[in-house]
Amino acid sequence: MFYAVLGCTHGLLMLCPCIYRALFVQFYIYTRVKNVPIIYFSFSGLISCILAIGLALGVTFAVS
Repeated sequence: MFYAVLGCTHGLLMLCPCIYRALFVQFYIYTRVKNVPIIYFSFSGLISCILAIGLALGVTFAVS
């Protein structure tokens, strides 16, 4: 069960900054920040990423 918590925590640490960067992509384009990957999500991609974060949080809290 430890690895379920560890894997879901790892998934959260990868998905949360990705969503943050995708939601504020206009800031990175407007300020012309260099060496930063620009992430674009379609609507279905954004919804599935938010669902994955919710499921990872649920597994983490339920198992630990």
